[in-house]
Amino acid sequence: MGEEVLNHLAAEDGAEGFEGNAQSFRILTKLSVHSSKYAGLNLSRLVLDGVLKYPWLHDPDSPKASRKWGAYASEETDFRFARSLDPTHHIPGPDGALRSVEAQVMDLADDITYAVHDIEDFVRAGLVPLHRLRDPDDGQERQDLVTWIRDKWVRNGRPHPGATEQQINDVFDATLIYYGSDRPYDGSRLARAALRYFTSTLVGKYVETAQLEEDGLLSEPPETTFELDVLKELTWRYVIDRPGLGSQQAGQRRVVATLYKELRDAVMDDKRRSLLPMGAREEAEELLGQQQITLASAARIACDAVSRLTERDALLLHGRVTGMNLGSVLDFA
Repeated sequence: MGEEVLNHLAAEDGAEGFEGNAQSFRILTKLSVHSSKYAGLNLSRLVLDGVLKYPWLHDPDSPKASRKWGAYASEETDFRFARSLDPTHHIPGPDGALRSVEAQVMDLADDITYAVHDIEDFVRAGLVPLHRLRDPDDGQERQDLVTWIRDKWVRNGRPHPGATEQQINDVFDATLIYYGSDRPYDGSRLARAALRYFTSTLVGKYVETAQLEEDGLLSEPPETTFELDVLKELTWRYVIDRPGLGSQQAGQRRVVATLYKELRDAVMDDKRRSLLPMGAREEAEELLGQQQITLASAARIACDAVSRLTERDALLLHGRVTGMNLGSVLDFA
């Protein structure tokens, strides 16, 4: 949500936009501080290549590389350093570019976390009713969910638009058998044990079915991929698509947009530069000394500053710059 707002606004200002994976690479190679002698964390190329989920640079003319990319042009030297570990991986665009095994493992772990551990968190929060989905006497809850998933996939054309309701229902039969509670989660020892057994069993199953092929690709059997995709929809159905979250996200988008514009303008105006957090102020002053301040470079500094903020700090700063909640002079000391 915030990433989309920053991407749109930064692109309008002539920057490459904002991409979370590219920003992570920028943090590791430029923004994090380990020593005053160099920028970034001075990581090995093996580690850097391992975080490149999308091992290519931004390309506005590519349908794939214009949506997701691994590094900004400002970190191209570091990107090529990381990718030079294996000459067969040194491909600039997305077509044919292979991720390192480490990056593939990270991506799979991310998928499993999204599909399984996120569910655990939302069951604890009382949002995902696993007890009702496994209850044969409450078939309507399951049927409504299965129909919703199938209709969504048909409407979006992905990830499995040809899946039948029976195939989706079979996934819940195969996974909810590991959830041994027919009561709402209440935090009791029995409830915690049932939930932990469910998640640990599924995680173990999905890790064990992963295979490294001779061509260097990490793969899961099609049935495992299908299961993961079905389980991910629980978070969409019961959390992301909740009306309350939608209204909250609208407010969050407004906060992010306001902060971006205020900080971008502060980079360009020396009378307002004290508004910038210290890290962003140092970036701006360094570019000023090199006479390289442009709207695009100001956009990048603003993205750096906004993405560094915690949700609490973003709301505090938004209140201060809009005059809605001035807070204390010590809030950002």
